[in-house]
Amino acid sequence: MSAIDQTILNELHKLTETDQHQVLDFIRYLQQPTYTALELLKLSPELRQHYIAKSFALAQNEDFEIFEAYSEEDLDDFA
Repeated sequence: MSAIDQTILNELHKLTETDQHQVLDFIRYLQQPTYTALELLKLSPELRQHYIAKSFALAQNEDFEIFEAYSEEDLDDFA
């Protein structure tokens, strides 16, 4: 076992079981193939839909920040 393997295991054992599950989810996420938009378009529709659905499922608990490209003040500048 390499030094990094041992360090990861040591740190993992310090975490709660819930946190260990989060680490496992992250590892599985890192192992998933990634595609550019053009690469996705080259996949079969079924496989493309599978990866898109999987991405949405992984992101369902993410907290996304909504931003606007222009504020109300910016729009007033054009009037």
